[in-house]
Amino acid sequence: MRIALTLPPQDPEYLDSRGGIELLTHLRGAPARVRYRGLAIDGALDRFVAAERDHLPESEVGGLGLIVLQRALLAAEDLGGLLHAFDGPDPWARLRSTKISDISSVFERVLADGDRALETIFRLATAEEILAEGLTGEQSSLLRRVRALVAQRWLTRLRGGAELWTGSPVAKATMHGFPIVAGGELLGPPPAGMLADALPQPPQGRFAAALISSARKQHVNTSVVPVPLNRQSVQRMRDEGKAAAELYGELCAMHATSTELGMRALVPWGMLEELSSEDLVGLERIAAERRGSR
Repeated sequence: MRIALTLPPQDPEYLDSRGGIELLTHLRGAPARVRYRGLAIDGALDRFVAAERDHLPESEVGGLGLIVLQRALLAAEDLGGLLHAFDGPDPWARLRSTKISDISSVFERVLADGDRALETIFRLATAEEILAEGLTGEQSSLLRRVRALVAQRWLTRLRGGAELWTGSPVAKATMHGFPIVAGGELLGPPPAGMLADALPQPPQGRFAAALISSARKQHVNTSVVPVPLNRQSVQRMRDEGKAAAELYGELCAMHATSTELGMRALVPWGMLEELSSEDLVGLERIAAERRGSR
């Protein structure tokens, strides 16, 4: 078997500054990874729904709900690792050395300043960069509208992926090997002593409890953190996980395309379904003029 890669002519120093051929190859392989994550999440949800339908024991149904959450968190981890990679110099080295704490930190920064992430991490062209392209006023206005649609879509998905990661006790529990107990087993009867007492107001419906411990000097404190596992909660995990996987794929495509074209920033046309036919004609005219000027 032989694998051939075709690249447009590039200055080697420029390509290295953007992460090198290794990173570009990794970015180009994103569609298969995104598809795999989506199928895995959907498959887990199907098993959860089937278990509910077949009236399996609540602890088993809840366990299958946790698998949905686990697979959604893997998609959020992919996204967080890529955000960390592009949030500093030498992205290929950063991507290969990403730690859990790096992902948590970059998601917190994204939640605090999403607009900065769009410009510096996603390489979405700013309004000033669009104006500097020498387009007509009508064309600039059109591209700014497209940019606003893309920005809204990406910020929504960024916040969803960040909240899925930072807001899930299971993320911390699983990475440190803390136990997770089915809610029904915790509450009993008979109730599980001090652990049950730590849940004065347990959530309605099916849930699990993550037992997360922290140590300070000679004292160990264990928090009992509920994880809702009803149909609505698990469906939301599935939706946020798939959105994180899709955003990961779009971020990979953005960087691969900007690297291949030698551009610092781009305005992707991924929101065409929300544009009028007149706007679509305008975009095609811009594209034709750009091709003619090359």
